Amino acid sequence: MTTLLEEKRTLTQTAFRKPDYEVMAHPEGVQINVHLPGVAKQDIELTLKNNILYLNANKSKPASNNYRLIHKEIPAMDYQLSLRVNNKLDMDSLRAQYKDGILEINLTNSKERKSKSIRVS
Repeated sequence: MTTLLEEKRTLTQTAFRKPDYEVMAHPEGVQINVHLPGVAKQDIELTLKNNILYLNANKSKPASNNYRLIHKEIPAMDYQLSLRVNNKLDMDSLRAQYKDGILEINLTNSKERKSKSIRVS
C-alpha cells in the first residue's frame, strides 16, 4: 500500500527535535497536525520543494527575569521535520494555520485525469 506521506530523515536533525505529528487522510486529501509547544507563529517556516515538506520552527526562549529554574523536562531545542509528499496530492493546495501550539497543514488530492476514449474515423 502506498502511503500519502512518509517521514524523511536528514542529517541536520541532530541539533533539532522532531515534533509529534499526526497525519489523517480524508476523501479530499490529507491533514497533518504538528504539535509545536512554545513556538510563536512568526517562528514557523514551512517549505514544499521537490515533493518534500520541510518544517523548521524556532522555540521561544523564556526570559528569566524574576525566577530561577529548578527543574525542566521540556527540551529547549528547536523543531525540524521533513515529510515526503506523494504525487497524488496537489502541491499548489498547501494551506497551513497555527493555533494553540498546533500547526494544521492541509493538502488536497490532485485532480485525476479521467480516461477518455475516442472513435477513430
